[in-house]
Amino acid sequence: MRATTGKERTAGSRTTLISSLADLVALTAEARLIRSPHVELRRVSCAFREGVLTLRGSVSCHDVKRIAADSVRHLCGVAEISNQLTIAAFPSRCAKRHRGSPRR
Repeated sequence: MRATTGKERTAGSRTTLISSLADLVALTAEARLIRSPHVELRRVSCAFREGVLTLRGSVSCHDVKRIAADSVRHLCGVAEISNQLTIAAFPSRCAKRHRGSPRR
């Protein structure tokens, strides 16, 4: 067994803390998406690393993809959104659903 120095433990503790904060940001983002009125956002997964929140999954149209990013954009610690959501094969359903709703 190799003995560790104080610096290694400190560095290890920092890594653990940063990892935990990253998990907290990702879980907070997913919780915000789950509470969205857009049911399909409940299937979006989030990962956070070094200020970048990555969204992954599939949505019905570009409007919902934008709504997902807008919903989590202002979370504490998020400097950038990497929106890797894909658009499902049948985007026409979204056009019907959003018809008549105001655009931002």
